Parts: sequence; C-alpha cells; structure tokens
Amino acid sequence: MPKRSSICLITMLASVSAVKGADDSVYFSLRNRMGLLRYCQDHGLLDEQVAVNATQRLAQVIKGLPAAADPVKGDALEDAGSVGKWGQTGMSVEQRASTFGLSLKDQCTEWSE
Repeated sequence: MPKRSSICLITMLASVSAVKGADDSVYFSLRNRMGLLRYCQDHGLLDEQVAVNATQRLAQVIKGLPAAADPVKGDALEDAGSVGKWGQTGMSVEQRASTFGLSLKDQCTEWSE
C-alpha cells in the first residue's frame, strides 16, 4: 500500500474510533463513497485498480464500525453513488465537483485517496 494511502487509512480509522457509538452517518457516507468509486471507474475517470484498492480500504473501515441500524439504507446509498449521486442529498457528482471547483476526474481521484 502506498505511504499516502496508509496515512489516509490510519486517519480514517482514528476518526472512526472517535465516533464509535455515534449515529450511522459515517457508515452511510462510506457506503456512498464505495458506489461513487464504482461510478468513477465505470465512466473511465479512475483506473480499475485504483478504484478496487480504495474500495477495499473503505470496506476495512466499515468492518470496524458498529453494525448499522439500517443496512438497507447503506445499500441504497451505495447504489445511488454508483449512478452518480453524492451523499444523502442525491446531488449529482458533476454538480458536487463544480461546487468545489474540481473536474469530475479530479473529484474521483480525491474520493479514491
């Protein structure tokens, strides 16, 4: 695993540890991001291996979370991400990238890190 990815994963795990017992928002966010990575890969915005590696890191973090109260909502948010909808707002990935002054490719790269 590249050094930067290791640091990001450690940071994510530390953040998750700090919110254990909190609501399911971290779980929902990570599930949506997994779908977004699939969207980015499917649209040629991320290399397949980059998307796979990032998805595996997210899955590791999710495994460390308490069981979600509503895993079906997690499934729905991951599915929404896979068709280009960001978060619980359902904002399009194009609109979200534009809001932050990013190209869609740059947004996908950011999500994969």
